[in-house]
This record gives sequence, C-alpha cells and structure tokens, in this order.
Amino acid sequence: QGALLISASAPSTPRSMSVRQVRQLAKERAPEIKRQKLAQRRAEISLRQAQDQAKINLETIGTLNVNGLGEGVGESLVQLSQFSAIVGYIGLRLQLPLINDARQADAERAEWTLNRLKEEQRNTELRLDAEGARLVNQLEVAKKRTELAQATVVLAARSLEEVTARFEIGQATSLEVSQVLQRQREAELRQARAQVDGELANIAIEAIVKP
Repeated sequence: QGALLISASAPSTPRSMSVRQVRQLAKERAPEIKRQKLAQRRAEISLRQAQDQAKINLETIGTLNVNGLGEGVGESLVQLSQFSAIVGYIGLRLQLPLINDARQADAERAEWTLNRLKEEQRNTELRLDAEGARLVNQLEVAKKRTELAQATVVLAARSLEEVTARFEIGQATSLEVSQVLQRQREAELRQARAQVDGELANIAIEAIVKP
C-alpha cells in the first residue's frame, strides 16, 4: 500500500477570516447581488417614469386672436396699428391623461417589480450568510479533527516503536504488531480525511469571497 501524503499543518481560511468577514465579502462581491442591485436601479427609474406619467399635468397656454375689423381698409389698418383688434389670453390648461387608470396600473406594476427585486436580494444575502457560516464552521471542525488526528498519529507511532522493540526481544507477538500498525494506519487516514475536508471548505470559501 502506498504512503499517504499528509500535510504538516491544518488548513486555514484566507487571512484567517471570521464568519462575519466571510459574510461581508461574499455579499460585496457576489455577481448575483451586483446584478440584483442594477436591476433595482432600473426598476426605480421605471417606477418614477410611470408615476410621472400618471400625475395630473398643468400646462400654461397663451393665445392671441384678431377680433372683427372695421368695414373699410383704412379703418382696419388703424385698428391693427393701435392693437385694438388683438385680444390676448393667458391661462392654465388641466390635462388628465386619457388613459390615467392604465398609467396608474403601470406605476403599481413597476412598484411591485421593485419590491420583488429587493426581496430577491434579501433572500440572496440570507443564503450567502448561511453558506458563509456553514463553510467557516465546517473548516473549523476540520481543523480540530486534523489536530486530534495528528496527536493520534504521533501516539500510534510511539506505540509501534514500543511494540516493535518488545517483539524483537520476544515480549510481543506478531498479532500485537499488526494491531498497532492497523491503528496507526487508521489514524493517518482520519488525519488525511480531515485535511481534505478542510481544504474543500477553504476552496469553497475562496470561491464565494473572490473579487
């Protein structure tokens, strides 16, 4: 059987990040959240446009009209030159959108879309929070398992030395040597498994916090 390649130290998070730091970086750098924030900005613009279109519109208007002129050409020219035939009007015209109900419905749909996008972002953040905490905790457990397994491997090696020495002087049987060798092998396997689990958790953490 081939020898196991076992690292000398337990895995650790990049810069030994805490759960809080992993959560924060994951939310800051997640492409999904960036996309959701941009979608919210677009929805906010659409909402404002829809709200503006649904509002009452007051328009300032001005008109100039020419009243009836005199019968003769001369009299008409006199009236025009004195502006007595020109009547002006300035006022406000109230414009209600012809399809105001439809535009109001558009505004309500735009607001619903914006709220839905915000809810999606909250759900994504909660999922990243849970995933970050799970991975960091998984890594911490793997580190503890690795440390315990390392200690067990050291003890197993000492036991093997002792039983081998006893076997050489006839104070231990080959069965005892085999049993100690088996315990040492099991300890090495547990250590290797713990380190692999830790590295997998470490890779997963790097994946969610990378820029």
